[in-house]
Amino acid sequence: MLNASPTAPDPTDTLASREEPPPSLGGFAYCDEAWPVQNWHWCPEPMEWIQAMPPDAIRDGEGDNFWRHHLLALATGQLALFYNSGVYGQEQMYLKISEICSAN
Repeated sequence: MLNASPTAPDPTDTLASREEPPPSLGGFAYCDEAWPVQNWHWCPEPMEWIQAMPPDAIRDGEGDNFWRHHLLALATGQLALFYNSGVYGQEQMYLKISEICSAN
């Protein structure tokens, strides 16, 4: 599980206020190495593009930052991603379930 933003930080921000700018996009990478310190591959898509968020999810409070991720690998081969999102001070936990990506 990884998280990153396609938006570059503002170089004029002071170090104290510098944060990862929204949107943050949760996604996956995989590695076939026995000792996984090299040869990582990015899965081609994030869990969800911001512009593809369903209107009801936005209405219910989901925002453009995904954080405090908790990832469970299920026996079915799927990944269950629990994450925090929403307006600061009103965040909620959400769940997305995805297939494990592979080179095939």
